[in-house]
Amino acid sequence: MKRGLVGGATWSRVLVRAAARPERGRRVRAPRYSCAMSFGRNQHVAKAEAAEQKALNAKDATAYELAWREAGRLWERAAERETDPKRKQQYAGNADRARASADQPQATSAAESAAPQEAAEDELAGATARPHAN
Repeated sequence: MKRGLVGGATWSRVLVRAAARPERGRRVRAPRYSCAMSFGRNQHVAKAEAAEQKALNAKDATAYELAWREAGRLWERAAERETDPKRKQQYAGNADRARASADQPQATSAAESAAPQEAAEDELAGATARPHAN
């Protein structure tokens, strides 16, 4: 006669329950960390740099201003979390510079403003230089 378990339990269930139960008299505690885990890099620096790039690529004045303000906030956050005083000062300076950029009007480069004019000139020159095919 085959010997079975009581209550329809299988050996796999019994083994799982036994493994999940700690030994008597022994307590299991989760490890406690004194500070947040980090791998030596301030993650807010990369976010602030990305926000600055977004501000530089902004198409309209509102997006430009909002992106610079976001970059300033992220630089401030990076400065708060920095332990090195030299970098903390540098990040605070970047935050001030980003906020000042938000208050200034969006500057258009000479190449961007000249591009539509050059395109129009090319069209006129191309229209007169093309021979008509009959």
